[in-house]
Amino acid sequence: MSTTDEIKSRIDIVDLVSEAGVKLRHTGKNYTGFCPFHDNKRTPAFVVWPETGTWRCFGACNEGGDIFKFVMKKEGLDFKEALNKLAARAGVKVESYQREAPEAKEAHDNLRKLLEDAIIFYRSHLFNNKDVLAYLREKRGLTDATIETFGLGYAPNGWDNALKHFTQRGYSEQDLVDSGLLTVREGDEVRTHVDTHTGTHVDTHTGTHVDTYTSTQADRYTGAQGDNGTRNTQHAGLDTAGERRLLDHRRIYDRFRNRIMIPIRDEQGRMAGFGARIVDPDDVPKFLNSPETPIFSKGRLLYGLDRARKPIRAADQAVIVEGYLDVIAVHQAGYENVVSPMGTALTDDQLRLLKRFSRRIVLALDPDTAGQKAVLRGLEAARSAMDREGELGFDARGLLKNEARLQADLRVASMPDGLDPDEIVARDKDEWKRLIENAKPIVTHVMETLAAGQDLNDAKVKNQIAAQVLPLIEDLPSPLERDTYRQALARMLRVDEDALIGAPAQGPRGRRARPVQPGQAGESAPVAVVSSPSHIVEAYCLGVLFRRPDLLYRLDRRLEEARLSALAAEDFEYTDHQIFLRLIRQSLEQVESDQHQYVASHLPDALKGLAGNLLAQVEKLDPVEERLLEELQRLTLKLRRARANLDLTQTRFLQEEAQQGGDPHALQYQQQVLRLAKLLHSIDQANKRWTLRRQT
Repeated sequence: MSTTDEIKSRIDIVDLVSEAGVKLRHTGKNYTGFCPFHDNKRTPAFVVWPETGTWRCFGACNEGGDIFKFVMKKEGLDFKEALNKLAARAGVKVESYQREAPEAKEAHDNLRKLLEDAIIFYRSHLFNNKDVLAYLREKRGLTDATIETFGLGYAPNGWDNALKHFTQRGYSEQDLVDSGLLTVREGDEVRTHVDTHTGTHVDTHTGTHVDTYTSTQADRYTGAQGDNGTRNTQHAGLDTAGERRLLDHRRIYDRFRNRIMIPIRDEQGRMAGFGARIVDPDDVPKFLNSPETPIFSKGRLLYGLDRARKPIRAADQAVIVEGYLDVIAVHQAGYENVVSPMGTALTDDQLRLLKRFSRRIVLALDPDTAGQKAVLRGLEAARSAMDREGELGFDARGLLKNEARLQADLRVASMPDGLDPDEIVARDKDEWKRLIENAKPIVTHVMETLAAGQDLNDAKVKNQIAAQVLPLIEDLPSPLERDTYRQALARMLRVDEDALIGAPAQGPRGRRARPVQPGQAGESAPVAVVSSPSHIVEAYCLGVLFRRPDLLYRLDRRLEEARLSALAAEDFEYTDHQIFLRLIRQSLEQVESDQHQYVASHLPDALKGLAGNLLAQVEKLDPVEERLLEELQRLTLKLRRARANLDLTQTRFLQEEAQQGGDPHALQYQQQVLRLAKLLHSIDQANKRWTLRRQT
């Protein structure tokens, strides 16, 4: 039994939900109650299935999952944190995995020295390239002093400039790979020719050197014998004159080519990696960071913090912008309390890092739609990352409660005229100061952003906005602030303020589980959790896709041809399955490593056993690929049809209750019924078409 399964077997989901303040009532095999995640007062929209250990909200949330998803959503935790919390409750020991702190390890000094040498290498190429230098000076408005201060450089076009330069100076290829300066591609078929000067293989298409290895078995093409793990430049099959075809090889080449190089340091000023911006507008991606290395983790770094930490303390305020060049331009303008994330939404680690220097944070992200969405995405991280007042304590039921409110002043500065921060300081330095001073409290910004372009006379729209804003208001530390924002929200939505104040949390139902202390696992009887049909189908589909990830895109195309959405994590009911599918999809979107290696290396420790179990279930797959794909199609639609049927039945029940009780949500449920009926029709039509295709 896996760790997650053992935890599920020891925790009754009905007790867990009840002890979280949801009053449940028994209705047949299920339990229903008011959803704890949105404003749900009249018709219970929250359903718990104890047999499968799952829950679902049929109201505004329209979400569901297992005990892990419930705790993650209720308490703002990630999977690992929820796992540890529930494991402690269940008395299950989780083998902890601790990431080494690279900045504390002497073993990484060599990598940092290599990166410092790389700054010099890239800087020398920048000052030898008049076009790129002119772009930074004229288009970006950067002075030579700023370029020097931030260590900007240029990676020349070519596949092995850095490779040759640093290996000639005594660094090994492995050092260059570990530092993120080189990329390794493995397992591709490559056309090569032999360099007449060096005798080594060179990729005919890219010009990169190809390093080949052989086992102790004879070469599959020439019959030549090679030592295990040694280079063998004879390992090839002759195709055309002077050209060979290699299969077992490592293709090594410069990661950064024809790009502006921006050194990235940790908060202590130590080199960690590079950010690289395109020079040729046709190149992709626009920005390329170093890969994850022992000293570079983009979710744990903030660009510019090494230079901004003192100004942030002095101003008691940190400003977050979206781009590296924005940071540089604003610093040059004299505002040095500015940092940027690594091209992703703000993470918990970044916010925890920043709050060491100030709790007053202004988000000044780009004015486009993506930038506004980034504000809202970052909001959830901000809410969970900041320290909270008060002590952590156990209540009478043994649940760990966090009784405090968010301790931070989060504001948003709106960029005018569609301008980015670097363009604003170039137009008027003082304007930047005014924008930051006039930044709105984040609650106000969220309310205005959610209301923009919406019909505030629509009751459903009002409910959706309130459901997103009220949890944020409840996280404010001051009762006066909470009342003020409730009044502002009520005025904006044109509703009575009392409608925004939820009823007091009801106590749990009578049956309560005795809390289990670590070390007492054997004293509590496990709760029987049935392996539901959907769990079995989900596991089989994941096993097939893990063994054959290339089928995922083909399955997506088949679904889209049938006017259905591509396979998504939401198609799976269980949190561990959702995590696994996301990793499979991510493995297809990256090129740094083999898909299986990527999934295995990114799985949480508690789920590593799941990978083996999934593969074992599909050890003998149908050798005919088309039949295998059809089986995936059939099972995907089976999962969706079962979910839609269940949702339709429950939503009809909720619709009837709402209509009888005069609940205004009755119309919303009626619309959901129509949507689900339409979805079922589409699924049935797709099944019918695929069946006819097989018969013809």
